[in-house]
Amino acid sequence: MSPIDSLESLYVVVGCGGGVLFVGQLLLSFLGLSGDELDADAGDADFDPTESPEFPADGTGVGAWLIGLFSFRSVAAAAAMFGVVGFGLRETFDPGQGLAFASAACFGTLWFVSWLFGQLAGLENDGTVSARDALGGKATVSLSVPAAGEGEGKVNVAIGDRTVELYAASEAAAFPTGSVVTVTEVLDDRRVRVGPSAASETV
Repeated sequence: MSPIDSLESLYVVVGCGGGVLFVGQLLLSFLGLSGDELDADAGDADFDPTESPEFPADGTGVGAWLIGLFSFRSVAAAAAMFGVVGFGLRETFDPGQGLAFASAACFGTLWFVSWLFGQLAGLENDGTVSARDALGGKATVSLSVPAAGEGEGKVNVAIGDRTVELYAASEAAAFPTGSVVTVTEVLDDRRVRVGPSAASETV
């Protein structure tokens, strides 16, 4: 087999293998099985391909940055692009030029897919609501809140452009349904402590 034939075989094998793995991972995600486990916990690396990595003296930042870049889906997509571009240009350019273009497409795809899924993950995170954002804000009691130490009720509080119902405990007196209170403490993601509002309103 000539070197050219070997290179063409490489394009076919790598391109098809990468394409099958990438599509398979996407299908797993759509089916709710999620192939994210194959990404070697890349989500914990807080990777942003648009930013230059800052490498600490001990070198730990290098590993985190590379883990985020070389996720399963980005490597599979890059392999597929390497094969497609290389095989597609085999008759237009000489083998060396075709390999150079295929390699450039490979690394470009590696970066782009990492960036794309990073943006999608960011959008998902931006859509989550945290009770911590309610601290200091006003809330309306939807289920009467008993006095301190006697249990919990519920309040509706505006967080961003959403109205969220949270469990609420009083810091002192009880608050009947309809009272307007102030969130004075966040106990956890679904529970807050409330106190009287400045206006002591009831709606």
